[in-house]
Amino acid sequence: MWCLGLTGGIGAGKSTAARFFAELDVPVIDADDIAHALTEREGPVRDAIRARWGDCCFDAQGRLDRRRLREVVFADPEALAELEAIMHPAVLTEIEARKAALAHQGVPYCVVVIPLLFEKDLRHLVDEVAVIDLPETLQLARAAARDGSDAEAIRAIMARQLPRRERLRRADIVLDNRGTPAALRAQIEALHQRLAGE
Repeated sequence: MWCLGLTGGIGAGKSTAARFFAELDVPVIDADDIAHALTEREGPVRDAIRARWGDCCFDAQGRLDRRRLREVVFADPEALAELEAIMHPAVLTEIEARKAALAHQGVPYCVVVIPLLFEKDLRHLVDEVAVIDLPETLQLARAAARDGSDAEAIRAIMARQLPRRERLRRADIVLDNRGTPAALRAQIEALHQRLAGE
């Protein structure tokens, strides 16, 4: 089955683009949603996080406190690498399982949303990569408006992501998100017609 990778920097509009694909009945596999689900339920991922960081990242009901975990690991590159070593193999296994299930159903193509697709060398998971793009000043403004993070925290995340110029250089397809949601949707509809052979 043919797979389109969807990526872009923080605040670029990946979730909006993914929603537009879903509204066109294109199956969407989202790495962040998978990671969220893996940490939500009891199992090896949660057990490994608890074994490494103890109860400091869990609330009184035993739920993972993602904000606290982010604070812990983003302040320490070694801790971030340890968390990624726990999360990434489990997420990749689930992505492959979902792709296999969709291939069995005979869908024409799917979209795989991976925020760090280039940074983590995951190009092999997809056939082409679409980058959602907008200038970094707009990225910063939209990310801050979306989740109320301060500019410094957003810049710290952007600094760990591939520079915009390099992301664009590696893209097979660029979806320009400087305009309105309707303008982004029009680009996605045109791309969908090509990919679905309509």
